Amino acid sequence: MDGGLIVSEARHRAHGGQTSNRYDLTPLVARLEAAAKALKAAADQAERDRSRAVRNSAPKKATSKEA
Repeated sequence: MDGGLIVSEARHRAHGGQTSNRYDLTPLVARLEAAAKALKAAADQAERDRSRAVRNSAPKKATSKEA
């Protein structure tokens, strides 16, 4: 399963022997940042919805006209 989130590049020495690979995590980091932003937006919306529900379920105060 290759989602292209980690890009590897084989590196070689001048005489042709292979050395360590190079890994680019930029696509992974971008995906994680987008997911974090979406989760934050969902959490913020859930908090607004919760606050609205609490306000709407609170008993109404009697006004002077109702008393």
